[in-house]
Amino acid sequence: MDKEKVLILGSSGFTGYYFRQFLLSSKLDDSFIFLGIDNNSNDHTDIPLIKIDILDYVSLEKVICDFKPQYILNFAGTFNTKVFEELVNINSFCIKNISEIIIRNDIRVKKIVTVGSAAEYGKPTSLPVTEEGLLNPTNLYGLSKVIQSNISKFYFENHGIPIIIARTFNIAGKNLSPNLSIGSFAQQIKSIETKGEISVGELNVIRDFTSIKEVVKAYWLLLISGKDGDIYNVCSGHPSKLVDLVYRMINYSGKDITLRLDKTRNKHSDTDMIIGSNEKIKREVNWSPSEAMLDLTLKEMIEG
Repeated sequence: MDKEKVLILGSSGFTGYYFRQFLLSSKLDDSFIFLGIDNNSNDHTDIPLIKIDILDYVSLEKVICDFKPQYILNFAGTFNTKVFEELVNINSFCIKNISEIIIRNDIRVKKIVTVGSAAEYGKPTSLPVTEEGLLNPTNLYGLSKVIQSNISKFYFENHGIPIIIARTFNIAGKNLSPNLSIGSFAQQIKSIETKGEISVGELNVIRDFTSIKEVVKAYWLLLISGKDGDIYNVCSGHPSKLVDLVYRMINYSGKDITLRLDKTRNKHSDTDMIIGSNEKIKREVNWSPSEAMLDLTLKEMIEG
């Protein structure tokens, strides 16, 4: 039987890196052919890489038409800009371009998974948040992801494009961006030799964290077994107080570190608490993350 083809957008980014590690450990290349595309300059040799501007419609169309994938994983995204047009171009319109290329060229795609965000829910009115929760983003990043969800729904309902939204909550992982809270904690802890202090914002907030190593497994299970047109929360379903996470990381480091409150780090749009329900993804694709893996990941984040 011929191997099926999987195209990965954003294959050189943070999520792309961990997904490629998952591929290597799972030996999926025995059954699938993988191709990564990215405009990132980071080379990787574990799967073939084509460097293009993923927002360049013509270049993206050529890759899709030449490769003819049965599956597409869209990891392309950004939160490192306050310019709304940039957020929308990358976080929202990429899935529109993919859909238009598939329609225009009659590409027979079995499934597309694109990554959403808990930021789409904003400040939830009830917990844990299910996939039917009201979308009420409180920042531009969340709004851009809501636009992506609406575009995906449009192309599924009107053109039958089999898009799944993996609505992902907070992630932990080594080399996580320092623009994210625990990524900043990890970077600061690693920079201290034996004793010092780190700068933190408001820590008395509760979030839903999952190791990136388990998140990428969820993406694969959704790609193979998820229901067309559906939305799935990718989350642990367990509350984690941010102050507890930072102290766990400090304890794992073995260093004498104190905390210094920096109110400029507080985000006015933040909600005090958000916890997701993962009952749907557990039930439909048999994915359930472990607290032990989150612990292991926190330890890895503060290693040199």
